[in-house]
Amino acid sequence: MKICVLHRPYRNTEWQTKFSGEKFPDDAIEEARHHAEAIRANGHSVEIVTWSNDMVKNIRALQSGNYDLVVNASSLEEVALLEILHIPFMGSGIDLVATDKATRKRLWREAQVLTPAFALISNLEQLSSVELPPFPLFVKPVRGRGSAGITNESIVHNHKELRRACQRILYNMQQGVLIEEHIHGVEVTVGLIGNGADVMVLPPLEIEYSGQARTNTFMHKQDNEIFHCPARLPEEAINLLCEAAKRAYNSLGARDFGRIDFIYVPKTKQPYALELNTFAGLQILTGDEQHLHQSYIGKMCEQLGWTSRDLFQRLLAACQRRLSEAMVDDDTAND
Repeated sequence: MKICVLHRPYRNTEWQTKFSGEKFPDDAIEEARHHAEAIRANGHSVEIVTWSNDMVKNIRALQSGNYDLVVNASSLEEVALLEILHIPFMGSGIDLVATDKATRKRLWREAQVLTPAFALISNLEQLSSVELPPFPLFVKPVRGRGSAGITNESIVHNHKELRRACQRILYNMQQGVLIEEHIHGVEVTVGLIGNGADVMVLPPLEIEYSGQARTNTFMHKQDNEIFHCPARLPEEAINLLCEAAKRAYNSLGARDFGRIDFIYVPKTKQPYALELNTFAGLQILTGDEQHLHQSYIGKMCEQLGWTSRDLFQRLLAACQRRLSEAMVDDDTAND
């Protein structure tokens, strides 16, 4: 195939920059090169295309390339344009990407996927009228990635702390605030590859906090986590997490790959689904990277003994199978 790897500068840090005002090293080009090398190692032709603020330029670049597939689309705008242009791409579609974390949690409730109780606000005045779960609470942006907007102060114990945490997100990030019941337990994330009944669940990864971290903040994710893969949990809990991840993934209609974050409560043996990451990182580090951080899915793959080539072989196979099945369905519908 002729494959395009999209590179959007600062894709992993843009939301945190809005939140904190700080600028962080851009690892996006290293990430794109990693993916391109892994795809090329599978025998495909690869070109890296840099996403621009000029939409006409993006359209020309994508259409003129005559690509069989686009990889690394990582924003609502990219996914929307690819669907408009009818260019096949790896990953979830606009129907899921356009939904925020609160909407996904509502869909999980309907599918009987356990998730913390929550409230959503779009301004501070709503704090006096919205029905909140009991304290302590966890405050986060309703959109974003990489724990952008999350600090130790995201865990709040009273109305004063709640108001301060909400205000910072509302004013700095210009978006709604998700206020969740804070669940105490073990943080575990589960990667998935594939579609529907053919989904493969990767070994659950436990994230232990280091230093003064009370939760997995943006800064904590800059290679400060302590990883345990598989998670240090009984086999029964591992199986429960894998089944919950599969149900959470499929109930939202995720495509090709993704990652579900959980808090597992050993006392009650319950996994609470926190978020689905449709743009989960896929890099497996070699040690030569300058700014690129390890991905959680990459750590899971290392546990399986996979290389980047192995991972992308499976990702591309899952994507091609989905696209082939969709083509057959369209042909059948047109007969």
